[in-house]
Amino acid sequence: MTALFSQAPDGGGLKIFMAAGEVSGDRQAGYLARAIREQSPGVTLFGSGGERMREAGVDVRIQTSHYGSVGIQESVRFVRPLRAVLSELRNLILAESPDLAVLVDNEGFNGLLAKFLHSKGIPFVYYFPPQVWLWGEWRAKAIAKKATAIIPAFKAEAEIYRREGGRVEWFGHPLLDIVKPEPDHVSAFTGLGLDPAARTIAVMPGSRFQELEQLTTPMLSAIRTIKARYSNMQVILPLAAPHLRPALHQLIAREGMTEEIHIITSNVYTCLNRCELLMLSSGT
Repeated sequence: MTALFSQAPDGGGLKIFMAAGEVSGDRQAGYLARAIREQSPGVTLFGSGGERMREAGVDVRIQTSHYGSVGIQESVRFVRPLRAVLSELRNLILAESPDLAVLVDNEGFNGLLAKFLHSKGIPFVYYFPPQVWLWGEWRAKAIAKKATAIIPAFKAEAEIYRREGGRVEWFGHPLLDIVKPEPDHVSAFTGLGLDPAARTIAVMPGSRFQELEQLTTPMLSAIRTIKARYSNMQVILPLAAPHLRPALHQLIAREGMTEEIHIITSNVYTCLNRCELLMLSSGT
């Protein structure tokens, strides 16, 4: 797999197009981009995504990490802008002629990009491919046929894609390397203005606007009930992405809990490791 990210056919530095949608895809693409650059310092990375990819050295030409949605009805609002983004990305790919593309998660949108890349003869790797082990094994055949390589997160889906003829490399879930709480939680808590000795719970309503709208209020209502019984409980809310902060502030203020909810952006896994309870949406 290292050879895929090493050198262009002409012997120069590899030019890789990367596409990620939603906050979680942007985050995982950022981790992958750092790993690629460590292996191949001369590589050029560009494409669509968000802040985590930018921080990892990807030239993000088009912002797509804020287009996350849940369900068909909720996705309707993004149909028109995503159609425009798809057109822009197709033009970008044709203009830049990348040696390789990396598609990260975001099945609906990246599925269309996969078809386009395949039609143009551009090899692509699908990282975090559609979770066919959970949502239908029959969907694995199209990706297995088109993708140059597939890097799934779960062993079960690796076996499914391999059975369909795909070139699969499975390394385990990246969270096993990412989630490493600091042993000294006291410094982390103190630095965030939290009490290291207090009982702590976390609220994690998700990284999509629809999740925030649907889950934040009932979660905060549950927090109010818990704090009425356990007054010494402090509450943290790890911020999934910067663009979600205004909406969260508004929702928290609406519940009159601005002083009770601590939004944090650093030492997240260290803080979560000390929590007695987490209320969270599904996802990473």
